[in-house]
Amino acid sequence: MARLRAALGVPVVVHLHNGPQTADGPESLVLSRLLLRSARRVIAVSPAVADYARGVLPAHAERVRTVPNGIDPAEFERVAPATRARPYVLGAGALAERKGFDVLIDAFAAAGTDLDLVLAGDGPEGAALAARAAARGVAARVHFLGHVDRVTVASLLRGAAIVAIPSRFEGHPLICLEAMLAGAPVVASDIPGLPADLRHGQTGLRVPGEDPAALAQALRELAEVPERARALGRAAREAARRLPSWDEVTTRVLDEYEAALADGRIRAIE
Repeated sequence: MARLRAALGVPVVVHLHNGPQTADGPESLVLSRLLLRSARRVIAVSPAVADYARGVLPAHAERVRTVPNGIDPAEFERVAPATRARPYVLGAGALAERKGFDVLIDAFAAAGTDLDLVLAGDGPEGAALAARAAARGVAARVHFLGHVDRVTVASLLRGAAIVAIPSRFEGHPLICLEAMLAGAPVVASDIPGLPADLRHGQTGLRVPGEDPAALAQALRELAEVPERARALGRAAREAARRLPSWDEVTTRVLDEYEAALADGRIRAIE
């Protein structure tokens, strides 16, 4: 990136979606520092990611801006809730270690509810997760849908009794924003990167990460008291309606690109 910047004479903007952990594994601090040093602007998707970026390059902390992910307010109004034979807990995303679906299967088995578990997504952990469900005695109630399209995801979110987000780390998870907008009761790992609007006991439940017992208790609580689950879902939807739309996010990102160009012009004059 540094060579590209030097060769072309144009500013670099880095859009950062994760902190010290990424989908490809732990960061390389040296490479992260080199990348961020080459950038005239660093756009972080959450305050947690912005804090990471400033920590990597404290001398240039002023270059870091937070622009969160957005929502499409009309997306869920166009889609009917999914209907299945039994009420279900939904986990949606890559079947990968970082998403914590192994913890979810353990918690689901321990919760002892009358719900099914639906996992929408594919990935390298699919076979291991199916084997884990069989070992825990819940294979008949755990349904693997594989990759599904956007409309199906929206429908599943709207129809879910509970949406579980047991991730080990996140930058600013879209599935959480979308579940809230769909009015789903959300149970999520209490990790950096989750939207601040997901407030424990008000718009969802946040439980310690990698703690199947705590997650099982939260699932059991919402399954046994559906009125509370629905109240959390309604509050989540109201909170989500105040989140920025993708049009607003686009405007803010373009503003940062304009600022990067303006900085370049000022430096050229100096």
